[in-house]
Amino acid sequence: MSLPSPTPLFAPEAQTGSEATDLSPLLRPLLQLFSEEMVQVDQILCQALSHPTDLIPQVGGHLISSGGKRLRPMLLLATARLCHYTGQEHLKLASCLECIHNATLLHDDVMDQSLLRRGKPTAHRIWGTPASIVVGDFLLCRALEWMTEIQSWPIVRLVNAMATKIIEGQALDLALSAQLDVAEHTYFDVIHLKTAWLFQTACELGALLAHHPHQDNLRRFGYHAGMAFQLVDDILDYTSTPEILGKNPGQDFQEGKITLPIIRALAMGTVEERGFWKRTLQQKKQTPEDFETAKKILSAHKVFESVGADAQTHLVAAQHALHVFPSCAIKDALADMLSFICNQLS
Repeated sequence: MSLPSPTPLFAPEAQTGSEATDLSPLLRPLLQLFSEEMVQVDQILCQALSHPTDLIPQVGGHLISSGGKRLRPMLLLATARLCHYTGQEHLKLASCLECIHNATLLHDDVMDQSLLRRGKPTAHRIWGTPASIVVGDFLLCRALEWMTEIQSWPIVRLVNAMATKIIEGQALDLALSAQLDVAEHTYFDVIHLKTAWLFQTACELGALLAHHPHQDNLRRFGYHAGMAFQLVDDILDYTSTPEILGKNPGQDFQEGKITLPIIRALAMGTVEERGFWKRTLQQKKQTPEDFETAKKILSAHKVFESVGADAQTHLVAAQHALHVFPSCAIKDALADMLSFICNQLS
């Protein structure tokens, strides 16, 4: 069965509507530097989903062709070239990471019963929970297949460790669901495992492919960028618009997720406010007015500012990790990507 081509984020001039909103001028340098390689990555992804069982290309294609910024594969491409890698294996590895990432999205949407992903109805709403789980598993297996084709045990170990950590993060997130008394350090563990580990692995793989001595610097760059990315996302769920998010604001709230803004508001809140959070997040008894009330409580405690400051600290650390690399277009584009993450809060 033929699969529609993924949204061509590598061609900024072709973007319209909400996708154009995603393409901040700060992301364009990275997109333009690796536009041809991202075409090849997307072609590999399309080939991976070719299967005689229609369900696999339908469900997988629905998610992958819906776009997204493709930051994780682009980070691998960028860091590999930053480290002067000259081969072609980074293309298959970038596709591998995107497969794993999309597999986790399919599974996460089932776990959270999310209604929208990248502005489209989630796969489980269209094809059902079993289909989403099976196709997510298929994507994971495709990724493992590509890894072994590269025939590098260090790469296999690194990607396998990443996949394990992501699943550990999903399990911890599930265990903490609807718990109001979540410690900040525990929440940081969750977003490191679920989000930042994929970022740091993408960057570390770029150095590993090139046998570059600054592998640790790129690991730290990816970790801090990933942590900042998730913290900003936590804020945007309460402050942004559907066009920017690709989903309805308040989705975390509706799903009862205890994110860092909530954790800090709970720590500073009144007994009455705790009762509000217990009813809306723990018991999920929500009225149409509750989301606006939640935003007022969070704003009153200035948690958006404090979480934003934490994100900024991570972004500064990520920028510092790049200092060992000489000035070049790729380094500048990576710095612009960090600015893009930060500027979403403005």
